[in-house]
Amino acid sequence: MYNYLKNSFTFLVIFYFLSACQSDTKQFVETLPPLPDSVTIAISNQVQFLNKQIEQSEKTENTAHYYYKRASLYLSSGKENIALDDIEKAISLDSTKSNYYFALAQAYQQRNELQKVLKAAKKAINLGFTDLELYRLYAYSAFNQKKWSESLSAFEEIANRTGERKETLYYQGMIWNHKNDTTKAISFLRKAIKKDSTYLPAYIEVIKTYNQSELPRNAWKETQIAFEKTNFYSSRKIVSTSDSKIYAQLSLQYGNTWKNLRKRDSSIVWYRKAIKQDSTLDEAALQVGLYMFEKKYYPQAEYYFNKVIQQKPSQKTANYFLGFLYEYKLFEPKDKLKRFQLAQTYFKNAYKTDTLNLDYRESLARIDKKIEREEYKLTPEYAEQMRRFRIKEQQRQDSIGRLILSNPIF
Repeated sequence: MYNYLKNSFTFLVIFYFLSACQSDTKQFVETLPPLPDSVTIAISNQVQFLNKQIEQSEKTENTAHYYYKRASLYLSSGKENIALDDIEKAISLDSTKSNYYFALAQAYQQRNELQKVLKAAKKAINLGFTDLELYRLYAYSAFNQKKWSESLSAFEEIANRTGERKETLYYQGMIWNHKNDTTKAISFLRKAIKKDSTYLPAYIEVIKTYNQSELPRNAWKETQIAFEKTNFYSSRKIVSTSDSKIYAQLSLQYGNTWKNLRKRDSSIVWYRKAIKQDSTLDEAALQVGLYMFEKKYYPQAEYYFNKVIQQKPSQKTANYFLGFLYEYKLFEPKDKLKRFQLAQTYFKNAYKTDTLNLDYRESLARIDKKIEREEYKLTPEYAEQMRRFRIKEQQRQDSIGRLILSNPIF
């Protein structure tokens, strides 16, 4: 019996020890950094090779090429800052290579420096670089910079080389809208819809065009088609975040349609739906805020105007109405001076955005005087003034009392 207990105890000790070792080993493995994949290793080896080539070569055309190749590797690894340094060195050694400027444009794109992207892409095109990806980069960069004619030319080149695809047609339609040619805009957008009857961005742009052209009935009809083709009301459909933002734009435009049809309550239903689909949609929040203000639901108006300010701190209308609310309609914070100071901040924001607006200027001047008055109330001079006033008032009351008592009538 003793031997059995001894053997059992020994087994338990060994089992515990092995379990502890296994736990330690597992913990050690979990703390190790992830091993690089084959692509990472390949890029690292290529970078090391180019490092040696750059060190060994003199500043020649080959050196420029090595810098360019290393920059390309860095770009593919998402290291745009290091890549930018290399490509600038390559261009300083040889400024005639169009592909260097394409790489430069790509580096600026990763850094989100859109103006520099456009400049570099234009230089690459002027030097004869014809890669389709460059034209895409140029087209979208010009569009984001509101260079409508340049963007249109690039999209036309893309269409000539790839055929009329829905995205290209859609952007061409938007550009013609910005160039105030709604006929051409609608034509291109219709072509995009013909390519794909469920392509919601094109429908939204058509509806937006009709709303801006004060053709709300056309916008309403187009919206019904969009609802039908895209199964907008389907309760079973799973919607991604990006899709939800697109649906929010449709709801926003439908809200604008109802507003143009002078059905304000219906428009608010759709504006609120748009906000539910995309909480960052400041245009819809502004409309709901104005509606709540008109209905005298001031705390709700404050809530929606603040949603606008969160997305666009300089939005003048929301700032102005928030200033007005804190000056006249809201009683939080309870300290009047703090409320006035909040109002002053919002009036200043509105005035900075539009210095020619007389309402903004007058409101700012008015609130400045009110703040000056409230601040004066905190001074010793004001306290002394009020003390003297109370004494005089008490003396006046006492005098009236004596007069009453001395009059036989009483």
